[in-house]
Amino acid sequence: MCMGAYAVSTSPDTGANEDMMSGTWPSSEVVAACLIQSPPYVVPADNRYEENAKLIAATRTALPELLRLARRGMERQPDGC
Repeated sequence: MCMGAYAVSTSPDTGANEDMMSGTWPSSEVVAACLIQSPPYVVPADNRYEENAKLIAATRTALPELLRLARRGMERQPDGC
């Protein structure tokens, strides 16, 4: 079995080929990852592994601001609804 991963990080790729097995994987900087297995056990219907990882990371990044705006909008409603 082979396994690879697409990961989206808070810092640029160092090019050092860090890996999970050796413990050099910068897991504290990873905000989204999609594991790829061969043979594939889980396959997204769209086969867009990398794009899906980027979407997860973008959603994670945007969520605090979206929640802040939603709370602000609710505060402006006289009945809170």
